[in-house]
Amino acid sequence: MMYCLTTKKSMARALCMLGFAAALAGCHKAKPAEHAVKADHATFTAALNSYLSHKGNLCLAKYDWPVNVEYKEGPVTERDAIQMPVLEKLGVVTAKDAMVEYKNGDGTAQKRVRQYSLSAEGSKFYLRQPVQIPTPDGGKVTHPGDLCVAKLTLDKVIGWEPPHTFDGKTQTAVMFTYKLDAAPWMRTPEALRAFPMAARVIEGAGTMQLREGFRLTPDGWFPNDDLS
Repeated sequence: MMYCLTTKKSMARALCMLGFAAALAGCHKAKPAEHAVKADHATFTAALNSYLSHKGNLCLAKYDWPVNVEYKEGPVTERDAIQMPVLEKLGVVTAKDAMVEYKNGDGTAQKRVRQYSLSAEGSKFYLRQPVQIPTPDGGKVTHPGDLCVAKLTLDKVIGWEPPHTFDGKTQTAVMFTYKLDAAPWMRTPEALRAFPMAARVIEGAGTMQLREGFRLTPDGWFPNDDLS
């Protein structure tokens, strides 16, 4: 799961994990039936360790590069217009003025933009794994990767809800805390101010509780993809 931080609603998606279900193929080996239904600390600890090893990436929802920021008059309010200059100052991106073509009602026109590209340093943090993002029409758009700033690992399992059956499936939710290894530049005051949702996750290491849903399969407890 790549944790992609966009809107407040997307703390589940913020915590946008890459790889999706296929990445979890090695999560659980088949177990004897008498062990498959166990809901205990050891089971969920092993499952979460495997899950986070595949999907525990905290990312910034910076999928496609270069990023073009249009020159506009007035207060700067757009997210990229605020964040990209910070990343440039930190050496994560480089910038140049450019003219780009765009479509309008009369055909095409050009506009002047500040164009940001990943630097050699920034490219080290671009995780090239496909990211699927839902669209308003119910579809999905696939991006080639995302800029990821930290890796999460399990701290400890806090507890879980009593397993229950819903829509024919046995389910539960596991609460846990996490450890985190962040890019040095992401820990700077400038970066933490520019990316407040990422800052919340980084500063919550060891104390903030995350919640992951699990469903029971013939091979044991299998995590969902909506870490929140």
